Amino acid sequence: DWDSLTNELGRINSDGFDAITFISRDGLQGLMTVNTTATNAKKTTKGSDIFTFEMSTKGKWSTPKRINSKSVNTSFFEGSATMTNDGNTMYFVSDRKGDKSSTDIYVSQKAGKSWGEAKPLPFTINTIGRETTPFISGDGRYLFFSSDGRQGMGGLDIYVVENLGSTWGDPINLGIIVNTVNNDSHFQYYPEMNKAVMSSFEIIGQKASMDLYEVDMTNFVMPTGK
Repeated sequence: DWDSLTNELGRINSDGFDAITFISRDGLQGLMTVNTTATNAKKTTKGSDIFTFEMSTKGKWSTPKRINSKSVNTSFFEGSATMTNDGNTMYFVSDRKGDKSSTDIYVSQKAGKSWGEAKPLPFTINTIGRETTPFISGDGRYLFFSSDGRQGMGGLDIYVVENLGSTWGDPINLGIIVNTVNNDSHFQYYPEMNKAVMSSFEIIGQKASMDLYEVDMTNFVMPTGK
């Protein structure tokens, strides 16, 4: 069961757009997307940027900090960040190459306390369409993401692709276990609980609704594509 809903999150919320995209397994740090361009804040973002936040020793969330890397945060949209368990590999979404594609997934490796050059994933994963809401497994082996750039079941579909080290496998559509004819996104898989969570967007009549879903993954077998 879930307790009551609240937005009392200490210093996390700003006066702009805030979206938490990743929480570490120990619950002590996370990544979020922040956009304060339309606010009266003393220091605004240039677009949507990726911020980090963490839990203090007093059990309170810190003020989010913008990732200080010109390769990660640009004047374009950056967001939907996810990270491996060791905190050294981050995947995120950007539209910085909007003249050639919609949004693509990028990866950056941490060296010390700094993030290295963000590089787009190969065009076996990225397309000229929209790739969004990536989620990397804790060990870095499997990347889940949504895309409307390849033939699927309709709108955004959820895919998984295996990291083979020097190369990537072929993205595999997760099929009817999660995908619908609508836009399906924000998929996050937790094998230790045999559960996944996701979002689906549906137009009913003249009204649109985006809702959260919990998926039973008890009998799920990870597909692989070489």
